Amino acid sequence: MNSQDEVYNLLKKNQIFHDLTDMQLTTISSFAKEHILQAGEEVFREGDLSDFFYIIQHGTVQVSKKDKNMVNYDIRTLNEGEILGEIGLITNKPRSASIVALSKVVLLSFPIDKFYDEKNFEIYLKLAQNIAKILAERLDYTYTTIVESMRDKLISSKKFATYQFILLIVLLICLFQTSMIIYHVFHLNDVLNIKYDPRQGSSKMFN
Repeated sequence: MNSQDEVYNLLKKNQIFHDLTDMQLTTISSFAKEHILQAGEEVFREGDLSDFFYIIQHGTVQVSKKDKNMVNYDIRTLNEGEILGEIGLITNKPRSASIVALSKVVLLSFPIDKFYDEKNFEIYLKLAQNIAKILAERLDYTYTTIVESMRDKLISSKKFATYQFILLIVLLICLFQTSMIIYHVFHLNDVLNIKYDPRQGSSKMFN
């Protein structure tokens, strides 16, 4: 079982908790619950309710997603110190991918509902801003990688205009995804006076 100090130190190493105060990190640490999974066990499944996010304390997990034909594809692996299910903190939408343990895994879970409480709203806002920034960086990296991988084809192919069009579509998709994340985070209409509740998709005035 982890002590609150151990959880606190783990949080400090993760980029998502950047710029949070010691008191805020201590508050988040108090929410943590440990889970031990064996290889092959699911953390969550695509389409499940986004009720927790997780940090990997030990072990490795596999992220996978189904296509329109319900064929499952492995996307990436995540290791110690990385976070799972954080998108649900912003969107409160069902899981967009499935995650399975590849080895014995020790996870720390954090209930998302805790961050929707008015007293924790400042913590929620900082986390959401950090998540949005990280996602924007990932999308930028993904687009750059696609461009690099297609560069030779763009130069040599007679279908240069077609490839240009494809790259433009990819860029627009990346920009759209980024803008949707930023919308969820920053469209709070005077954040000092209005509280946004992702569970209800609405805002209410602070008393």
